[in-house]
Amino acid sequence: MKRLFVFASILISSQVSLAHPCALPRQGPVANILFRAGVNCALAEELANTLADLAQSYPLAAPKVTLSIGDKATNASFDNGHIIWIPQTLYFADASGRTQNARPEQFSAVVVHEYGHAVLNVALKKAFDEDLGSLFDSFQELSTEAEENILLKISPRGFRNKGSKVANTDEFQVYNRNIPAYSELFADALAVFYFNDPSVMKNALAFAKISPDKSLQVKLRDFAVSHSLDSLKETNDVHTKLSLVRSHLGTQMLGKTLYERRQLLEKLQAAILKSLALDLRRAETLSIEQLNQQMIELLKK
Repeated sequence: MKRLFVFASILISSQVSLAHPCALPRQGPVANILFRAGVNCALAEELANTLADLAQSYPLAAPKVTLSIGDKATNASFDNGHIIWIPQTLYFADASGRTQNARPEQFSAVVVHEYGHAVLNVALKKAFDEDLGSLFDSFQELSTEAEENILLKISPRGFRNKGSKVANTDEFQVYNRNIPAYSELFADALAVFYFNDPSVMKNALAFAKISPDKSLQVKLRDFAVSHSLDSLKETNDVHTKLSLVRSHLGTQMLGKTLYERRQLLEKLQAAILKSLALDLRRAETLSIEQLNQQMIELLKK
């Protein structure tokens, strides 16, 4: 479930595509479903219903998305536009090559997490339209083209070139340098608050025979644990860079009602926007400790 800048990867295995015959909720964020490895309406409808319930429970924003459903994979991803790429079977692989399929509750948490990236992108585009608006427009254009290519079975070569051009822009460098850690934090928080389980992301990614380095990364996604700064520095990963903030949010959500968790998510989004605005105005880059502290102080206000 690594967050990737993946325009081309959506198309690499898209030589077989099927328009969905499945029933979608009348209201909800899933606007389209594309199958790339056989039709599975039970899965598609379950995920669409989950995201519809999520959008109703947390109406911070409900951007429309397309679910592009493939065969088997070890992760899911959001393409920064409006496509969530997911496999029909999510599985984990250990160092020896042995695999373990994700349980349904793990799969659901991963998909909610990926949708969280789409939710935050709406706020980011609105708040930083002058600096990054054209980049978010490019994300949407590439996403639309990817969707059309999947349906029409067009070669991804030209599409990859367009994606590479966007990735080489100054705006994308600003995005890639400053935003991924915030986006991972928000996406995790959305899943944690929705399922009302501070350990839901840790549990979604844990599996038997996990390697020690991956085990540490997974444990740092847990909102129920008081994480150490040394652990964050050891992993040095965008998914866990703000895990001191995860610990703070975990203490804040205890015993909270849905309404209170909804308010806490809104407060988190506002803090992310304020923190990012500070980051973009300063010349120097904050250390991991300073960035976590900046976010925690904003959340306390």
